[in-house]
Formats: sequence, structure tokens, C-alpha cells
Amino acid sequence: MVQMIKQPVPAQKRLAAAFYFGVASILVQTATKAIFTTFGFKQHLIVALLQMAFTSIVLFVSSRASLDFGILVEVFPLSMVSAFNIACGLMGTGGLSVPMFIALRRFTLVFSLLLEYFILRQTRYGFSVLPLHLVLRW
Repeated sequence: MVQMIKQPVPAQKRLAAAFYFGVASILVQTATKAIFTTFGFKQHLIVALLQMAFTSIVLFVSSRASLDFGILVEVFPLSMVSAFNIACGLMGTGGLSVPMFIALRRFTLVFSLLLEYFILRQTRYGFSVLPLHLVLRW
């Protein structure tokens, strides 16, 4: 089992990470939608595999971790669920109009926070909810 050592992370680094994640997420979604609609690309699974391969390579290189077979066995079920989620999401995205895509993205954010509150009993405040407000008002 992988043991993580928890160390306090400065607020500036957390804000930078949240901003980067938000920008990267919007860019990936916009690029994916453009690939499927504007360019008429029909191979959803190819895009999913390329996204997963690129993400895996970047994460491996940036973490400087040693590749251990035990870790691969531990994360394999999660990887399969993630692959299925990405493939289904990309296939569904290809059939949506841009306004419906934007509406679903906004609804997903709100729905995720509501489920987090009701299921996990976890409430978000301040800077963690600010990106949600920006997306909903944009």
C-alpha cells in the first residue's frame, strides 16, 4: 500500500494548483469538443487513449516516482473505471451541441458539490467555491 506523508501546503501553492486545474480542464473540454464537432473526428476511443497516455506520461515524469508492480496492481481497478468514464464521456460529448455541453458542465459542478455535501457531509468555503461561481456566471 502506498503511504503518503501529509505536510501543510502553502495557500499560494493551493491557489495556483486550483487555477491551473481549472484552466487545464476548460482547455481540454474545449479542445475535445472542437475535435469532435468542428473537425468532425469520429474516433472517440482514440482521443480517450491519447488523453490517458499523455496524462500518464506527464504524471509519471512530474512525480519522479519509481514504477513498482505493486502500485500498478493497486491502481488498476481505478484506472479501468477512469478509462470507462473517459470513453463514455467522450462518446457522449460528440453528440451534444455547444450550448447543451456548457449547460451540462455547469450542472455537473453544482451537482458534484451538492452530492459532496449530502453524502460526505463536507462543505466547501471561500476559494474552493470561487471557481464554481465564475463558471456559473460566465
